[in-house]
Amino acid sequence: MKFIPNAITLSRMVLLYPVYYFFASGRINQAFFFLLLLLSTDWLDGYAARKLNAVSAFGAMLDPFADKVIYLSLLWLLSGSFALFWAFVLTAPVETLLMLIRVLPLKNRSIPATEIGKIKMVLQSAALAFMFLGLVARDPLFSAEGIFLAYLSVPLSWLSLRSHFVKNEKPSCC
Repeated sequence: MKFIPNAITLSRMVLLYPVYYFFASGRINQAFFFLLLLLSTDWLDGYAARKLNAVSAFGAMLDPFADKVIYLSLLWLLSGSFALFWAFVLTAPVETLLMLIRVLPLKNRSIPATEIGKIKMVLQSAALAFMFLGLVARDPLFSAEGIFLAYLSVPLSWLSLRSHFVKNEKPSCC
């Protein structure tokens, strides 16, 4: 039973494939369905790890890795439909650094997510959901909200990176 949370996390990355496939084939409703399924499992893996007493250093590394792979992949995918190039360019390097910071100490200990990192991930997930919803509903307002959230999450990515270097200091935004 202790493998279940990590299996759920891995399933999130596997769910990228149907999102990409359906998006590329113009079946946006199906892509949106798989996106919502994918995003809902982000909460589920952590819940399962706590309930099953299966929290592990590997899981603590795998979950944010999946978050970053999913967000950056889908941000890149959507950059062909929306004005997201700069959001991608400004987010990708810092998310990569965050991943390295959390993976390198894996042998000794895991580095827990920060509050600002959790807020950032919620914003990034909401950004993806709104942009896809805008495509499904053919409503540019939803798409604009998603784009706004994607750009709003950029400084939070940088603040999240900073929070790993400056201990015991609350960011001024929260």
